[in-house]
Amino acid sequence: MINHKLAATQTVRPPTTPGAPMGPGSLATAQAPSLTLPLPYIVASLVSFAALGTLAVVAADSLARSYFTPAVLALTHVATLGWGTMIVMGAMYQLVPVVLGVPIRHEWAGKIGFWVFAWGALVLIASFWAWRMWELALGGVLLLAGVGLFLFNMARTLAAVRQWNITGRFLVVALAYFTLTAGLGVLLALDKQFHFLGGVEMFNLAGHAHLGIVGWFTLIIMGVSYKLVPMFSLSHATGENLARIILVAVGLGLAGLSLSLVSDADRATVLTFGGTAALGAYLFAYDTRRILSRRLRKPLGLTLSYYVLAVGYLVVGTTFGLTLGLGLWEGRLSQNAQAMIYAYLGLGGWVSLTIMGMLHKIVPFLVWFNRYSTKAGREPVPLLKDMLDERFGWVALGLWNAGLLGSIGALAVSDAGWLRMAGVALAAAAYLFVFNILAVFWR
Repeated sequence: MINHKLAATQTVRPPTTPGAPMGPGSLATAQAPSLTLPLPYIVASLVSFAALGTLAVVAADSLARSYFTPAVLALTHVATLGWGTMIVMGAMYQLVPVVLGVPIRHEWAGKIGFWVFAWGALVLIASFWAWRMWELALGGVLLLAGVGLFLFNMARTLAAVRQWNITGRFLVVALAYFTLTAGLGVLLALDKQFHFLGGVEMFNLAGHAHLGIVGWFTLIIMGVSYKLVPMFSLSHATGENLARIILVAVGLGLAGLSLSLVSDADRATVLTFGGTAALGAYLFAYDTRRILSRRLRKPLGLTLSYYVLAVGYLVVGTTFGLTLGLGLWEGRLSQNAQAMIYAYLGLGGWVSLTIMGMLHKIVPFLVWFNRYSTKAGREPVPLLKDMLDERFGWVALGLWNAGLLGSIGALAVSDAGWLRMAGVALAAAAYLFVFNILAVFWR
């Protein structure tokens, strides 16, 4: 148990308009839903993250051999559906009211949608693992229903917005790409049973992957970062001009890149659109550096250390993707190594480290706000900083980074033994991270 202290300075007075000043209370406003809406998504994502760490060890042989195997496809969808999409959906239910000043239109749709999506993801992942096509199609249909409820809820909520900011614009474009990702994914799942697409081709999978990782995850992260990073670092006067250019570059570049991949276009076309999206990623890294250079809170702290490292992986992953498009790794790395290293840099480095870092701030705040904000100043309550043990967070960061770099090295030489050892570090980091976040609920 932590020491309970008088925390009058933690009293929260959250802003209620999109343009309100950033402060510790801006993660929750009068417009925000009850914790019962985002909480199931958060818990499910943490369980999925622990499972992801386990599968990194169990599926090491498959990971080193081929990315198109049942085990690897199952692991990929644990990462993208259970870990990434679950937490992003939950975060949007919490942050959209904060960012855009409108309440979630239908909380019931969010709660029902969670169970539909969760069962769909579970059925789909189990079907990939066992390679059962009928169940795969069923999982795809359930997922589509869950995604449909989420998109319906978001559309109804966003229709009430009267004042848009750059974060809101990123969210809208990301939601459009999420729709395309889900639609193409369900078509690919149904095709495994009914073969109406003429079979699954690798370029269809590449287009699906880029729609999800770049269009859904990356645009969401970029948009939310423009709200949360200045808040966490106490950085002001950040501006939106460059952010608009980034949104256009990534959004339009990805549209052309995905279409080029799905249609198996020539290398020049793929590189043109891929280079446009890459330019947006590089500009985002530059803008992140600019924002952080103006921060009043000089020590980066735990959350921003995760985030800065994640942006580093974004830059490295983007550069690696461009070199893949140029064919510079042909004859040097196997096709499996090229694809898997690219995925580890994107999902394991950029996406996962960002989510891990942000959850170190968001979960303790939400629990503290819902449990103690009305008591602060009137009775002893814990300080916000006491809600989470940062020592575990630093250890998890070191283990995850070591496991990630070790995995990339093992993939480069196609060594399953070394990949399994690196997977142990990833699993240890995942278990420690999940324990530390869940422990917040008992403090």
